[in-house]
Amino acid sequence: VRGLPTSSAVGRAALVQMAQGKRYRGKKDNAAAAEERKRKAAEEEQRRLEEEEAERLRIEEEERLALEAAEAERRRLEAEEAEQRRVAETRGVLREKNSTANSERPALGKLKADIKKCSAFVKKLQKISLDTKDALIREFESINLSRYISEAVDNLCETKLKVADVFACVEVCSVFHQRYADFSALLIPQLLKQCAPPADSEEMSATVMRRRTLLRWLVELVVCGIFTERMQLIRLFADTVKADLEDPEKQFINLPIIVAFGKAFGYLFLPHAEKLLASAPMGPVEGVFDPKERDVLNKGMNKLFTSIVDSLQQVNQTLTKQEEANCKMMQRGGELNIEALSEYQELRASRDGLASLANSVAQILDTQVPEFEPEAAPAEEQEEDDASAAEADSEELKAESEVIWDDGEIRSFYSLLPELRALVPEVMFLDNAGDLDSTEDSGVFKALLAEFLGCESKETIDNWTIKFCRHNKQQHRERLVEHIVDSAAPHKMHNMPYCARGIAALSLKGLLVDIGPVVVERLKTQFITTHANKRWSSQDKHQMGFVIRFLSELVNFRVAAPEVMFELLRTCVDDFDRSIELACGALDICGHFLYRNSASKEVISSLVELMFKTKNSKNASKELSTMVDNAYNTCKPPVLVNRELSCKPPLQQYIERLLFVDIGSKMSADKVEKQLRKLPWAETEGFLVSCFTNARKLKFNHIEQVAQVVSKLSRQYEDFGILVADQVLEDVRFGMELNKWEHMQSRITTIKFLGELYVWRLVDHQTIFDTLNLLITLGYTGSRASQAAQEPLEDFTRVRLVCTLLDSVGATFLRGNTKKRLDGYLKYFQRYYLSKPSPPVDVVFGVGDLFESLRPKWTLYESYEQACKDITEMEQLEQKSAHIKGKLNNREMRGVCEHCAGRRLRGVVSGARPALAMETIEEDEDAAEEQPEEDAAEEDEEDDEEEDASDGAEGEASEESEEEQEQNAVDLEDDAQMFYRDVRAVREMEDDFDREFRMMMLESVTDRKSKNAAPAFCDVGVPFSFERAKPKVLARPSEEDEDEDEELKPSMQFQMLTRKGPKGVKASSLQVPLECSFAAKTLANEQAERRERAELTAKVLAYEDHESRVAQQEALSNSRVFTRHGQSKNQQHKQRANAQKAAQQAAHQPGTTPTFPYSTMK
Repeated sequence: VRGLPTSSAVGRAALVQMAQGKRYRGKKDNAAAAEERKRKAAEEEQRRLEEEEAERLRIEEEERLALEAAEAERRRLEAEEAEQRRVAETRGVLREKNSTANSERPALGKLKADIKKCSAFVKKLQKISLDTKDALIREFESINLSRYISEAVDNLCETKLKVADVFACVEVCSVFHQRYADFSALLIPQLLKQCAPPADSEEMSATVMRRRTLLRWLVELVVCGIFTERMQLIRLFADTVKADLEDPEKQFINLPIIVAFGKAFGYLFLPHAEKLLASAPMGPVEGVFDPKERDVLNKGMNKLFTSIVDSLQQVNQTLTKQEEANCKMMQRGGELNIEALSEYQELRASRDGLASLANSVAQILDTQVPEFEPEAAPAEEQEEDDASAAEADSEELKAESEVIWDDGEIRSFYSLLPELRALVPEVMFLDNAGDLDSTEDSGVFKALLAEFLGCESKETIDNWTIKFCRHNKQQHRERLVEHIVDSAAPHKMHNMPYCARGIAALSLKGLLVDIGPVVVERLKTQFITTHANKRWSSQDKHQMGFVIRFLSELVNFRVAAPEVMFELLRTCVDDFDRSIELACGALDICGHFLYRNSASKEVISSLVELMFKTKNSKNASKELSTMVDNAYNTCKPPVLVNRELSCKPPLQQYIERLLFVDIGSKMSADKVEKQLRKLPWAETEGFLVSCFTNARKLKFNHIEQVAQVVSKLSRQYEDFGILVADQVLEDVRFGMELNKWEHMQSRITTIKFLGELYVWRLVDHQTIFDTLNLLITLGYTGSRASQAAQEPLEDFTRVRLVCTLLDSVGATFLRGNTKKRLDGYLKYFQRYYLSKPSPPVDVVFGVGDLFESLRPKWTLYESYEQACKDITEMEQLEQKSAHIKGKLNNREMRGVCEHCAGRRLRGVVSGARPALAMETIEEDEDAAEEQPEEDAAEEDEEDDEEEDASDGAEGEASEESEEEQEQNAVDLEDDAQMFYRDVRAVREMEDDFDREFRMMMLESVTDRKSKNAAPAFCDVGVPFSFERAKPKVLARPSEEDEDEDEELKPSMQFQMLTRKGPKGVKASSLQVPLECSFAAKTLANEQAERRERAELTAKVLAYEDHESRVAQQEALSNSRVFTRHGQSKNQQHKQRANAQKAAQQAAHQPGTTPTFPYSTMK
């Protein structure tokens, strides 16, 4: 537009079009804005209407609930009034019936005395209540309980009654009393005994509620005419009151019983009984208590009330004194100690409890608890106390000033103020409130105020105070206060110490007391008001800084009390981030005074400690941390103590120099080891162990050389290496349990030393793995919660320790079992590492380098949940494998016994316990398959021998017909079906017996093998290519043979092995006469083995016979008797007898033909 000529028609037309476009767009924008405003207004109106509707509904709901509550309360009160009227009427009826019960008792002839019904009714009496009362009375009308009166009384006395159920119990007692004459005679003594106050205070306190209910029960019995001996009740009441009156601690344990008694039955004996009866119907009154008894009850209540009031007054006085002592303590120290606070709280609670009890008794007696006023001391005593206190304070101030200010000049500045009374006439200190300032006086005072801010020395401020006293007026003092408060702004009070000295000189020593306290209060209010704002300007912060510094100077001059500064400091510490600079500035000025002052030392110490701890927890900046440290050191300067350095013997100094200085830099490990060998070992062994395990002094780069020295020394002194390793392991465990950050470097050095000890073979790999497991499992059960309870989540010290140890020893675990164990450990380590949030950068890189060096091809877990899932699966697989391994081990343990008797048991066991026999055979076969091949030949030989020994028994057993065998098979199948149902029960019953029997067989076979083992030169196996010759012993010739060949003699056949040519071993028969010692000894050994095998067979058969008898007894007990079972049992006994006979015959026959190699025969 600017480029268009405005004078031309084109320019004017363009301007007109642009102006019209702007107006159009402006109208469009205004319409859109108006539409948006209308929409927002409509939404706001809708929201307002919804809120009003919601508020209306809420109010209606509250009103409805209030109406319902009021209606429920009204119904409850009506029900209580109706119940009270019913009870009152029932009391009168029961009293009339019970009074005439002794003369008009009904006959019991038509009532039934059923034992079951009577016993059930008596038991129901223990649960008597208002709801069950009517049912009990109806049931009582139909039964005769004359023989159950004592039991009924016992159950009634054991009932745990509530207060609301007492009258229901009285109604039940009334029907008992009206029918049975001896009921009340049994009931009343038991109730009196239980209601009597015990001698022990603890027991008395524990039975208060029970005795309260029993006392009400007894009084109801008196009112209803059952309990007529009223003097016993009066004595019981008197004993209860006496127990509280004579209590030395005045605990009034029985007072709830007396209060409940007075509230429930006060209309019977209190003087204002008519007033109580007019308010509500209570029942019969006349004839319950006579005037003498009423007087006793009334006096007991009054004595108890008097005792409570006296105790309350004493406690109130003690509480008043404690409050005064607490006020003085607050003025001196700013806070109460724990003992004073707890004592005050106990007294307050005791006072409140006694006041509540006194009000309860006063309400019963229709009186008021008196008000207690604190006792005022006499005026003379008060003046004497004030004078003595002033003298003591002055002396105490002098003594404290010498202790607080070490420097004489500073002490004179803060303590030695000018004596204005001696320098200024006394008339100047009078209050001239009515005098008005003239124009001249006003100008002079303005100049005096201007001089106040210019005083920058001790002499000038003292002269100014003298001038001010000569112009002393109330108006001037007020203007001075206003001037000081208004001047507490930035860059105006650079002479704060001198101004504070002037105010102290005017205010202290009782001169112008309306200056110092007013200034302190105004400045304190100004600081708190400004600090309460959420947002501060820089000017506000500077102003608060000057205010708190000026107040600090006033604290040094004792114008402001320490409590004022404590309050401001607590405010600053609570708002640490914004206000801690203000607190540090104040402590730089008055911290030394508050800490040296005995009255404020404890409080300022706790505040400074709180500041220091908050600073450490907040991670404050370096500047702020320095400020807090300076304030801390100002308040609590470090105590410099000249320590006496302990001088060690030259020999110990030489050892420390070798290990901590020279090794690795000036001397090699071999040279250090040679030097240490030259030392007197008995004297220096303990010190050497402490030096080698001192992780604080060992250099990290020289740990390998130190471990090398330990390894070389342990070759000559074995105990030395053990002591060093044991101490290192103890240090590792101690560091984990203590878990302090300042010990982290020494812990890393210790764990590095442990790894180097493993490298030099001073500890084994089991110790290393135990230490690794301890690092991630001590106080850690696999969940983040349990870990956080032992160590902070942000603590990665254990991760660093694991990385350090595996960096030293991880390269040695590359194969075998250690590699597998390390793989499993690294998975657990990843879970432990992932359970911690946000690890530092050095830990991340350290863990990455560890897995890069040990397991570079691994894919690490990405989350804690993934690690837990993988570890859970791994543990399940390990449990399965361990279960299978344990099962195999159990089979190996019983394999010897079962394998020796297995083949013979197949025929015997199957007849008695088919299911168990099949299991035994299967286990035998599995165990035989798992045995090594090198033992197969020996087992085959034993099996062949057992089979040969059982040939005779099997031969006789084979004489049975096939029909009998089929019949036996059918019987066995029936027995199997019967025993299979109870196989689990049988296994559990005989498990212990089986285990002991197998162990006995195993020991027997082991002993036999050890005794009959062949000599070492005979332990040569026979090749399997040769067919084993059956045992053969040539029999002794008969008489005819002797005639034919007298030279023929009994002999034993052997197999002799010879090696001939490249074809290998060749066997040839060899006849050895029995007269030869070799053959005779072999034959004797075989016969002994046969006899032992026969004994074993007999034991096995006896065991199976026992099992069969047990099974038969179980079958008979289950009423499962089969007719064919007896026949099968006879056949089994016949088979066993034949087997035993065959075994005995085999024991007297010659054994198997032994086979020996050629070299052995030679």
